[in-house]
Amino acid sequence: MPGKWLLLKAIACFGILILTQKNTGLLCFIRKIYSVFNTKYFQDGDIIIGGIFTVNRYYDGDGFRHSCYLPIPHYYRYMLTFIFAIDEINKNPNILPNVTLGYHMHDSCNDVSKAVQSVLQILSGSGDTVPNYSCRDRDKLAGVIGDHTSESSLHVFDILNIYGYTQISYGATDPLLTNKHLYPSFFQTLPSDQTQYLAIAKLLAHFGWTWIGVITSRDDSGEKRSQELKRKVAVYDICVEYIIYIAPDRNVEGQETELKNIERFNKSTSKIVVLCSISLATILFFGQACNGHHDKTLIVPAGPILHILLATKFKTSFHGSLVFSPSAKNIPNLKTFLDNISTSNHPNDLLQEHILAIYFKCLTSDPLFNLEIENSYTITLHPCNSSVKLSQLGNTLYNTEKFGTAYQVYKTVYAVAHSLHGIQLYMSRYPGNSYLRSYMGIKKVTEPLCL
Repeated sequence: MPGKWLLLKAIACFGILILTQKNTGLLCFIRKIYSVFNTKYFQDGDIIIGGIFTVNRYYDGDGFRHSCYLPIPHYYRYMLTFIFAIDEINKNPNILPNVTLGYHMHDSCNDVSKAVQSVLQILSGSGDTVPNYSCRDRDKLAGVIGDHTSESSLHVFDILNIYGYTQISYGATDPLLTNKHLYPSFFQTLPSDQTQYLAIAKLLAHFGWTWIGVITSRDDSGEKRSQELKRKVAVYDICVEYIIYIAPDRNVEGQETELKNIERFNKSTSKIVVLCSISLATILFFGQACNGHHDKTLIVPAGPILHILLATKFKTSFHGSLVFSPSAKNIPNLKTFLDNISTSNHPNDLLQEHILAIYFKCLTSDPLFNLEIENSYTITLHPCNSSVKLSQLGNTLYNTEKFGTAYQVYKTVYAVAHSLHGIQLYMSRYPGNSYLRSYMGIKKVTEPLCL
């Protein structure tokens, strides 16, 4: 019971909880964040691996009455890599023989509330979201992979930790997440910000750059990152001339504040700028402030968003930048898998159809979805044949040659599979022992909760 109320408290913080009184007592349901662009992927199996990915962007303003829009093809690859890895493991007789892995994935849209909604849905099963209950015949969930960012990963952990589920993020870098006292069941594949900022400090010292500016986001994450960077560079006698904080939502910033920030940036004497927080707002600020003409060198840590924004109208502003990125690895057969993805061999995938609609103006299989896309993006859709593929977008938007973050996703799936395989071997040697993982607190219920 304490775990249940802790969960309800966590949900209530995000304003998505509804309590209703019925004959069976006090019940809780989740008010889902409406979006015709919401996507989920489910494939049943003996064991389910959950996945939370950031593919769409979050927007809540004029012109869009939904929260998820403009999916990034490059990020869609991560979902496909997740599916590819699970299918590959299922075909491998040497890993989890006689066991079929399934998956349950959601797009968090880079929004904390949507990420929390997604993990609650994964915990409940493929039907309705019922907090603190699993609506499966038996609980099959082994753990959850995701999310891409530290902020949403932190909130997902708050839910999963109640039940002791393992979480592995393929993109989180917040140093706080390495604290095993606070986050005992959280794992990450990328080095923390501390490691990245130490590398940046050594890079600055190597070139003798001792006078720098910093751009970061105006939130707790941006504040922590900028202070961590200041500590690292101070060791090498490097001084920070300014820190410009950019609100995640540029509409909140206000034109006057934005103009002051641009003026401060252009009047600064430091020629080196470190981007602490990689977001749409901070990238666009730098591009707008430089306007294609600048004498400053931008240094960018590894992180999301950047690669896709280099293809925007501000591309020339990033010429001469130094960018850290995860090392790329080869994944056999993944290139062929990604190149051949189409509506004919991957049907009923609205996320893929959404991307094809935006970039190729192709009609989707859902008439209502077509109307929503045409109204939201102010475009006219037309019929396309199955020869139109995502690979035609090219490597800038849909890279099938190099796998950096995609490799991290691939690695996390195999990490879970090998762990389960180890448990399977242990159980075969000691059949008297019950399954090592006890899913305490998740309850199987029947109607009317599970529909």
